[in-house]
Amino acid sequence: MKVVTRKAVYLQKRDIKLLISGRVKLPLSILDKIMGIVGDIDYTNKDDYVMFEEPHEIKFINELDWFIDYRIVNNMSIQELNQLYQTTLLEKDGLKIEYDELEDEEEKRKILWQTEIKNHKLETIKSFMWCKDNKETFPLPEDISDQNRPIEGIKPSGFVKNIGRL
Repeated sequence: MKVVTRKAVYLQKRDIKLLISGRVKLPLSILDKIMGIVGDIDYTNKDDYVMFEEPHEIKFINELDWFIDYRIVNNMSIQELNQLYQTTLLEKDGLKIEYDELEDEEEKRKILWQTEIKNHKLETIKSFMWCKDNKETFPLPEDISDQNRPIEGIKPSGFVKNIGRL
C-alpha cells in the first residue's frame, strides 16, 4: 500500500520487495534506503512502512502504477473494493491468456512481471477489504502526525477505468 502525505510517501515493506524485483532503474537514494532491509522482510514486518521524503523519490514512487494508493481505496465501500478486486483478477486472467499465445521469451517475461504486479495488487486489496469488513483500521505508518497525515480527496468514481493508476 502506498500512503501519500504532505511531506512524504510511504511504501509497505511488501511493496519494497516488488520494487526491488522490478524492471526499472531505481534512484540511488531509494536503493540506499531499501538495500539494508530487503533481506529482513518477512511475514512479521511486511506491513511496516518505509518513508521516502526526497522530492525526486516521491515523484518516482507516485509515477509507478504498481501499488494500491491508500487515498483511493480508503474512500471505497466494500462493494467497490470487491469490484476492484474482481476487475484486477480479470486483468490477471487476461494476462495468462496473452502469455499462452506468446512465443517470444522476452515478451513472456514482461507478461510474468505484469502478472506479479496484479498478484501484489490483489493481495493488497484483499488485506484492505479484510480490515474494512472487520471494522479495523488499516495499519498506517507509525510516524504520521496531524501535520503529516495521509492526503485525502481522491474519489473512487471511475476507478475501474483507471485501475492501472491505483
